[in-house]
Amino acid sequence: MSIVLHVATTTELLERARTVREQVFTIEKQIPKSIEVDELDCLNDMCDHFVVEVMECAKTANVGESVVSISEDVKSENKKSTDVCALRCKYLDNYRIQLQRFCVMKDYRETGIGRWTLEQIEDYYWDKGITCITLDAKFHVSEFYEKCGYRKVSEPFMEADLLHVVMEKRRIQE
Repeated sequence: MSIVLHVATTTELLERARTVREQVFTIEKQIPKSIEVDELDCLNDMCDHFVVEVMECAKTANVGESVVSISEDVKSENKKSTDVCALRCKYLDNYRIQLQRFCVMKDYRETGIGRWTLEQIEDYYWDKGITCITLDAKFHVSEFYEKCGYRKVSEPFMEADLLHVVMEKRRIQE
């Protein structure tokens, strides 16, 4: 198995990311499309969009053993592949981004793909000079983010009829 994190630089990749989000948020979680989709869901300089693709190869492997990469290429036609995860990152300023709309398809949760994606996103932005990643986590999944090194920086609040909390992770300066 190989896992590829695609940066959505084309309309096709953006649509693939939006399809995953629609499956998870609109269909599975019943979040109204009017809340889930907004003016930032386009190719622009305000946000980066990502989609994670899993490609099945002759030999299967765990996430930790997978061939991994960050790519702007489109889907490989030679292998069976599935888009399993999507997110967008909004630039707050030159040093901070806000991770948004992070989702993993139901069949791929608790496989390590979410943690792997988060690590790839962090490395991608740390390399660009970003020093802080923030997000509004649904309260019931805030423990996942804490295990990944994020800390709560707000009191719980309601958003889209769900309890959330602001979390952040700062780059460790070497």
